[in-house]
Amino acid sequence: MKSLSPDATGWVVLQPGISPETPLPSKPGILAMFGTQSPDVPVCTWIPGKIRHGIAAPVSIGIAHHAGQRALPVLAGAGIALPAGWRVAQDHPRRGLVLRVPPDAPDTEVLTWIFAAGRALTPVPLTGDWLVTVFRRSGKRRSS
Repeated sequence: MKSLSPDATGWVVLQPGISPETPLPSKPGILAMFGTQSPDVPVCTWIPGKIRHGIAAPVSIGIAHHAGQRALPVLAGAGIALPAGWRVAQDHPRRGLVLRVPPDAPDTEVLTWIFAAGRALTPVPLTGDWLVTVFRRSGKRRSS
């Protein structure tokens, strides 16, 4: 995250691990073909804010989820609140949750929140491991 922040040249995708023995819920018939449902396992993104005229724009966090409703009520029910200064850009049952985060928010705070939200927004038991993929605009990709 720190390597991307200064020049906003890429983004990070975070996906929680699931046990290979965990059966994923099946998609109902024709809906699966047209992709009208969100993923059973959340897909989270972190995009640094661009710097324009010496001012950093907010960081963007996105979560595609399977909650089937707006995410914020689900998160509130799980005791997960938005930290001070974070704003909601979108909270849609199918398109997911998008937040604007102050550029000076500590990375540890952001990641802790993403991991907690991801756990709360899935019906699938998670392992606690996360796959993190870093995308750079130069076309290079690195996973860890």
